[in-house]
Amino acid sequence: MRYILLSIIIFIFTFAAPAAGQENYIPTPENMKSRQEFSQARFGIFIHWGIYSMLGDGEWVMHNKNINCKEYEKLAGGFYPSKFDAAEWVSAIKLSGAKYICITSRHHDGFSIFKTAASSYNSVDATPFGRDILAEIAQECHKQGVRLHIYYSHIDWGREDYYPVGRTGRGTGRTGIFDGKQLPQIDSSVFRTNWAYENYLKFMDTQLTELLTNYGPVGAIWFDGLWDRDEQENGLNAETWNLANQYALIHKLQPGCLVGNNHHMDPFPGEDIQIFERDIPGQNLYGYSEQAISTVLPLETCQTMNRSWGYRVTDTTYKSEEFLIKYLVQTAAKGANLLLNIGPRPDGTLPDKAIARLKAIGEWMEKYGETIYGTTAGIVPEQLWGVSTKKGHRNFLHVFQDTSSIFVPLADTGILECKAFADGSPVKFSKREGGIEIDLSGGLEEDGGIRVVELVYPAVDRKALESSVKSFLERYPKATLQDVYKNNFQDVYGPAHIMADREGVIAYLERELKKMKLEGAGPVKAKQLSEVNFAGRADTSGKMPVQQKRDASYYYTPCGWRNNYYQVSLEVVSDGLVPIGTFADAFIAGGGEEPKVTEEWLQEWTLIKKAVKRVAPGIEGYRSDDAKITALIKEGKYVVHHSTQYGEAYKPHYRIMRRDIFEASILPLIK
Repeated sequence: MRYILLSIIIFIFTFAAPAAGQENYIPTPENMKSRQEFSQARFGIFIHWGIYSMLGDGEWVMHNKNINCKEYEKLAGGFYPSKFDAAEWVSAIKLSGAKYICITSRHHDGFSIFKTAASSYNSVDATPFGRDILAEIAQECHKQGVRLHIYYSHIDWGREDYYPVGRTGRGTGRTGIFDGKQLPQIDSSVFRTNWAYENYLKFMDTQLTELLTNYGPVGAIWFDGLWDRDEQENGLNAETWNLANQYALIHKLQPGCLVGNNHHMDPFPGEDIQIFERDIPGQNLYGYSEQAISTVLPLETCQTMNRSWGYRVTDTTYKSEEFLIKYLVQTAAKGANLLLNIGPRPDGTLPDKAIARLKAIGEWMEKYGETIYGTTAGIVPEQLWGVSTKKGHRNFLHVFQDTSSIFVPLADTGILECKAFADGSPVKFSKREGGIEIDLSGGLEEDGGIRVVELVYPAVDRKALESSVKSFLERYPKATLQDVYKNNFQDVYGPAHIMADREGVIAYLERELKKMKLEGAGPVKAKQLSEVNFAGRADTSGKMPVQQKRDASYYYTPCGWRNNYYQVSLEVVSDGLVPIGTFADAFIAGGGEEPKVTEEWLQEWTLIKKAVKRVAPGIEGYRSDDAKITALIKEGKYVVHHSTQYGEAYKPHYRIMRRDIFEASILPLIK
């Protein structure tokens, strides 16, 4: 089931909560640490290299040209990349500012660039080169402090036990004979009854074990190819590909190793990264990115420097240095990493144009890397003038447009500084309705076609906060972490989507409140959510566009604190779970009385539901539960309470919950 988690505390602990479809997978502390390091890296380099480079026509040449697999394998006998130098590769990549390298250990053609006991078709046993290429890359990565990620294909265009064949590689001359036996005609919807395919799955497990045993720490395994069976019944099921066991094997061998899969679908259980091919999250220019953007997993976009992944001798159409730098910034502004690809030549060297782009990106990152590394998605959504990133109480506006001023749709909540990032010189700004106007006529330094403005908000007074928290807990001993956060930080320092040093404060609150053994402290898991949990601002009149709060989910468009908006929270509590976010102050402000369920209110609730559906029409279970919930309210089994926390400027805040839970958990707070 897909969840849209729209509470402040859930967003803060985004990487700790289970992802959609990952209810049974609990990442280890090592894995969580790796996710954090991965997200902070923001930039990596992809390497597609194998014997296909010898043909100079890309990594799909075997499929595209329908080359017989037995003839193709003979290429290995001539593979001798005499100029290959792992130290030079890693050094050039490190100078680009990239923090990790992901290299193809085995692509769809089946050739492995590492020594493997599972097949002699590898760079050590099948080539005159006779060297373990992956081992040399791994050694240099560990030596130079660059994290190693390993690409591994799920498909094989040459092996007979990859059976039945998928939609690619059908013209490679496979005979249908494996281990001396004719493979039977089978129903492709039941792959796991196929003894040959089971052998193939074991082959992959053997290679994965080798990769995670013989090459030191591995930051991630990057799978590809599951889409090959998208025309077959059950071809995209996790069970068909044995994903649960594969992922468990990886996490067992190296708990800190992340799992990503380029399957173009929502994440499967056990995956730690969500991958987007050729698209920045939120785009779908290439038709691969129809999946929902995860709100709990780190994100990564892979993209080519030219038009090809593997070396293609005729492809000299490289994207410009300025384009690639801006693309990196745009990806970071969506809270994602960029994995930028290079296809080395058959002699083992990196193309000159690729090296030039690595150098240019590195020079820009040397100056502006602080606005990329360790940042989160910006507080300002993408504008015509550019994008933004955020780090603590510092906000970086990356201006692409050649303009003398920019409008930033952001409330001025105590901005301490507005300055040029490059030299720290002050930049003038003025308030305007709905935001601020920043004057760029003073001649900001431009580099890579980008001007960077830094907005600094005030840091939090930790001592004052601690005193406030203790006082609040004395008054409301049953308050939850979300109550504490909201009443002692959000309402003091401003709206959640622009407040300063938010991550640091939440870490502080979690640590301190756990010491106090506060009920409700700590990460909120998806399974604790009610059947319906939606918090947002919706105009029920139908005259205003519905917008989503920025503090709820980072890829939605933010809106300011404006009048005439509902604070909508429809929450049905079941199975004895105490509702998330019982704001004690709010209930007292509301008068402390149980609201009456009237026909007038039910009519108003209908308007609220329509507004909610306009914001998030895909919330599973919501529409189907409307009649059921309404009936329960009319029968008196569920109660509705509301607050007017924000005074007359806002409409009431409604909450729906089971009567017995309301009486046990809410009434004691408000009496």
